[in-house]
Amino acid sequence: MMDTELPTASILFPRQQGLWSDRDTLLVRGTASDNQGVASVVVNGIEATSDNGFATWLAEIPVSYGVLTEIHVTVVDVNGNANEGAAASTVNSYAQNESYKFCGPLAFDPSRNSIYVFNPLQN
Repeated sequence: MMDTELPTASILFPRQQGLWSDRDTLLVRGTASDNQGVASVVVNGIEATSDNGFATWLAEIPVSYGVLTEIHVTVVDVNGNANEGAAASTVNSYAQNESYKFCGPLAFDPSRNSIYVFNPLQN
């Protein structure tokens, strides 16, 4: 029987679009699943790591200062079915010496001991 079901993924961090960060990398965390098993997860061209068959995964991706970085997750199952649009999000990055006059919702990432501020101007 042919496997035609695409694998799926979700991003656990950052959950909200428009996260602001003063770092040049972001540790993206998420989950993936498939009826036959997940072979790999790739985030913005970076192979994610996992110790449980990609039920949970993480990938540290580069972000560029001053621009919106789109986060794209691709999942491939054990039969080679690829879902190139499995999950998506965005993050903004600014240099540490820049100052912004806003404060939106916050997210704490304990694995990086970092607090991120969400852009109140985006939905």
